[in-house]
Amino acid sequence: MEVDFQTIETRKATLEKARAELKLHFVGIDEIIDELLNYIQIWYLMPELLTRPIIVNLWGMTGVGKTDLVRRLVKCLDYQDRFAEVELSNVDSTSWRSSVSEVLESNAINDGKPAIVLFDEIQRFNTLNPDGTPIQTTKFTDFWEMLSDGKLSKRSKDDLDYYIQDYLFQQKDLKRRRDRGEEDLDENPMMGFYEAQQLKTMLQMEQDLSEIADMPRSQVIEQIQLAKRKKKVYEPVDHAKTLIIISGNLDEAFSMARQISESDVDADIFHAFTQKVTMVDIKDALSTKFRPEQVARFGNIHLIYRSLKRCDFERLIAIEIDRIITSTREKFGVDLKIGDGIHELIYRNGVFPVQGVRPVFSSVIDILETNLSKFLFTALMGRQTTIEMAYDFEKSVIKAKIGPVESDVPFTGRIDKIRESNLADTIANISAHEAGHAVAYMVLFGLAPLQLKSKLANSYAGGFTLPPPNPRNQGKYPAQDQDLSSRGPGRGAGVWGWQCFHGSGTRSRTGHESGDRLPAQIRFR
Repeated sequence: MEVDFQTIETRKATLEKARAELKLHFVGIDEIIDELLNYIQIWYLMPELLTRPIIVNLWGMTGVGKTDLVRRLVKCLDYQDRFAEVELSNVDSTSWRSSVSEVLESNAINDGKPAIVLFDEIQRFNTLNPDGTPIQTTKFTDFWEMLSDGKLSKRSKDDLDYYIQDYLFQQKDLKRRRDRGEEDLDENPMMGFYEAQQLKTMLQMEQDLSEIADMPRSQVIEQIQLAKRKKKVYEPVDHAKTLIIISGNLDEAFSMARQISESDVDADIFHAFTQKVTMVDIKDALSTKFRPEQVARFGNIHLIYRSLKRCDFERLIAIEIDRIITSTREKFGVDLKIGDGIHELIYRNGVFPVQGVRPVFSSVIDILETNLSKFLFTALMGRQTTIEMAYDFEKSVIKAKIGPVESDVPFTGRIDKIRESNLADTIANISAHEAGHAVAYMVLFGLAPLQLKSKLANSYAGGFTLPPPNPRNQGKYPAQDQDLSSRGPGRGAGVWGWQCFHGSGTRSRTGHESGDRLPAQIRFR
């Protein structure tokens, strides 16, 4: 095989440029980007060396950028015309296609040449019920064949035979019309675009569609008969040069994924727990949805997205605000200055760690862009070219300065409204209660809790004391009912904290533990 070093160097430069562009666009997934590009390097630089397709799996919770990363990678590599995005389903669908081969053929990439195929939301294609019983599937069964050896069957021989019979029928019809004395008969009618495309795909013809459409029918028949004699036309398409990317959400591997409404647990804590998820956890989760032989076909390249850290969310908010500042200047000629309070307001009301980035974008619109539109209207009407925005948390107002004119606009974030619905004395009592759990845990185990909260975004007053991961739980995120109040030696600590605050003999209205249950080393310190 002759090696084209110049092409390889050009592609390598393109790959590095893609790496830089992707890291500039995405926040908090630099490691994923590096891993992905390293794994696909051989496919992109020298696909001729591959004897099997490269299969890369992307796993993570919702909103971390799995699908968007693949789409942008495709654009960076200029592979838009050689890309297909497929969502498989084991239930009835409005789509008439029932095989992967048909989907790829409709995208003109079922030809064995280099291509990228994304199988997204793969968890919906489960072949096992929750109770472990198999699901009878009749659609897209060739997906597993493709993962196994990269080969997909082509169209049936009936398609080629039909074309030949149709041609012979047309010739007989022309002869009859000629015998009847008809004139100006079209001996070589133009081939339709769809027909030409089908022939190009079936026969793997190199000519352009326009050239195929202009071919005499007799020449096309000759090519079909030649292909049938060689029998290559019936051989499966070898997708060894196809990059297969599988993406999905596996809640079974990410135990914290169900905490979708949780906005009070620190993002760094969620991130730390997702760091514990390994390939073994992924395969265990897959085994609850797919049969063992199917799990094996996913291969061993599993890229695991971590939950974003607090600094990642803060950077994302800053990027979005910078985008709005730039857009406002370019579109309206108005210089916009946004204070740190606005950044914090968006974070407090827009970050739900396990939901990824989508709620943040929504809160940027709700908090900043909606209010900015009012200020912009005032500025443009008053011929002003500067707007300053800040947030006063004590007064719950957005402070705006439009040119020399200052104004306060009452505003409370949607999540802050829920937090503030609890009375101050209730919050103080909850604080004392949770402090009791925290002190007990530190004394008994020599470990500090990860986080204490006494003011939650919830419809009821409550708090929590989040312990470090339980080693017996293999470092996984603790369930909601695994707080300190339910752990044997620490039971009663909440009442003890209450009594330290209010005096002995008192009892919280919600306290159900007894301070007498505490070990002596806590009660008498």
